[in-house]
Amino acid sequence: MTQIDLEVHLPLIAEGLSKTPLTSDLVDNICGRLVYDVIKKKCTEWVNDPDTTIGMECFWTEYLVEEIPLEFTKEQLANALLNTDISLEFPEIYVEHDKYGEQDVYIAIFDKRIIISTRCWLLRDYCGDIN
Repeated sequence: MTQIDLEVHLPLIAEGLSKTPLTSDLVDNICGRLVYDVIKKKCTEWVNDPDTTIGMECFWTEYLVEEIPLEFTKEQLANALLNTDISLEFPEIYVEHDKYGEQDVYIAIFDKRIIISTRCWLLRDYCGDIN
């Protein structure tokens, strides 16, 4: 099963797991980890996109923010990012850039989508414009 399939089939996976002897906390933990894997994959793909790489190199801010639709609720997305530093304004994960190595990605969480950026201040400005 690919990561994209995982996004679509997670409700069925959660339902199947809930019928096992696993506790609900463990089922939530497993599902949260799967959602986190989807988020990390989407962020890694975006960071390694040629337009994003050029945006980082030339500091073209229009290429440094991206809205990504996901089939998860705001609660599922927030739960998936619980292990990130909660003292930050936006959750931050690290992804691997093919050319530059580890790259920070900041995430704003909305229902059925996330907005990501390589710059926290840019994400703050972008999210302020859509609220």
